[in-house]
Amino acid sequence: MAFGNCALFFFWSLIIVVNGANFPTGCSYHDEVDSVHLYKCTFGSVTLPLTYSTFSDPLPQWIQITKINGNMNAGSFTGFGSYDTTKLSHDKNPTLQLFCTTGGSLNLQSTSFNTLGYIQEVEISNCNVNLPANVFSPFGTLNRLTISGGTLTLNAATFEGLTIAPIDKYADAAGELTIKDLTLSGGFPANVFTPINQTRSIRVENVGLTSIAETVFSSNTGLHSLSLKGNSIVDTIPTTFFKGLDGLVIFDQTSFQWTCTCDNVWWWPKASLKNITIQGAAICSGPADVAGTLVGKYYDQNCVTSSVCGDTMGVAIGSTCLPLGHLVGFGLIFVMLIICIVSLACILHMRKNALAGPVKKTRKGPPPPGAKKGGGGGGGGEKKQRRGSGWV
Repeated sequence: MAFGNCALFFFWSLIIVVNGANFPTGCSYHDEVDSVHLYKCTFGSVTLPLTYSTFSDPLPQWIQITKINGNMNAGSFTGFGSYDTTKLSHDKNPTLQLFCTTGGSLNLQSTSFNTLGYIQEVEISNCNVNLPANVFSPFGTLNRLTISGGTLTLNAATFEGLTIAPIDKYADAAGELTIKDLTLSGGFPANVFTPINQTRSIRVENVGLTSIAETVFSSNTGLHSLSLKGNSIVDTIPTTFFKGLDGLVIFDQTSFQWTCTCDNVWWWPKASLKNITIQGAAICSGPADVAGTLVGKYYDQNCVTSSVCGDTMGVAIGSTCLPLGHLVGFGLIFVMLIICIVSLACILHMRKNALAGPVKKTRKGPPPPGAKKGGGGGGGGEKKQRRGSGWV
């Protein structure tokens, strides 16, 4: 047994010598996960701040700090701005994981993560944490941010200075924010998600939501997928919930408690119109007479107004359908009626003129020879008489 223990000790010692990793006291090196280099550090055993120069061969691409219960003050990481990114492995995005003890607290400041700009994925797990304003801004852009377990309190400016967007330089381009399986203290402050408007996927799952404000995600114009599953949203969602989300194609509403009325299920035809895929069974939880009915079935049976024309092309007038062919026929009849009226009027006018006979026109003839125009004919006759009587 003693020989076996000695052999095991010699074996592990040989591995440490061969890999040649250097790391601070309280940390250990692991390379058994594919070819990705992982440094695990135990909170309370490792001395903060962690210093970049104390890690080498390989460089700290993946840092995991466990058993956290306390403060990570300003400057908890120093010198990491000198990270040589040309030496990053492409098997995994540069990652920082913070794992608390059961019931443990993590107290952060806005500059706790200074110099960690090379990190592209952050995970905070099982912590009671209040995230201050600008706390993630030192990262610049993250491919993925995950917060799970424990209790979370958000500040209105928690995400100021941060961009969450797909990073395709390394593995698994995501652009994802995940908040799940925790107690959300105080809900979502107004406009808390506004700064991260390039985020492609947001998952807020099983955090105890019973309602959702209409503008919570309205600024996330780059959103492709939204999951609120595991939350007992009661009755319905605001009618402007999808406003601004023109790129949304997936909406997961599993576990919602829909109260089915035609007003409450407005989102069902809206999602279809916007080509949004609804994930999870959408089921009516009330009223009692429709409980358990699929929302889609309820909507089709109770909220769709059928036209009296059915599949026939036409115009609905009250409870009567006037087919398009009839409309065309009536139109032609009306035109013909107008033509007939005009024709009849013309005929009557012509008949009236015919019965009145031809119009007699009188015209004064030319004056007799020698007569003066303007009524001088009498004087000329007298002169002729005088000449006939021998008068000169």
